Amino acid sequence: MTLSDAMQGWVSGIAREEIAFIGANVISFGAVPDGVTDCTAAFQAASDAAGANGVVRIPKGTYFLSATVQGYANQHWIGDGRNSTTIKRTGNYGDTLNFAAGQACTVRGIFF
Repeated sequence: MTLSDAMQGWVSGIAREEIAFIGANVISFGAVPDGVTDCTAAFQAASDAAGANGVVRIPKGTYFLSATVQGYANQHWIGDGRNSTTIKRTGNYGDTLNFAAGQACTVRGIFF
């Protein structure tokens, strides 16, 4: 193993720990808070990155979703407040967020 390989493993470990502590920000996964761009894939990617016991952060803005986003057990979704973070959807596709193993999940600071 080279020093470069060791450093890559260390940096990857730090990145995973940061996501668990700070949260997976949907903007980092491609979400655009304009209320028009479909952000479903970005929200799902952030949820997957945060995983069980993780945090998904949704900054100020209006986000458009076209399908259900799957959450994980003990996952926490945090927006910037009712008048700041809004999730819009189209049609009747069921739940906006679905926590299949929904024990101890929280959603706060988000207006639907």
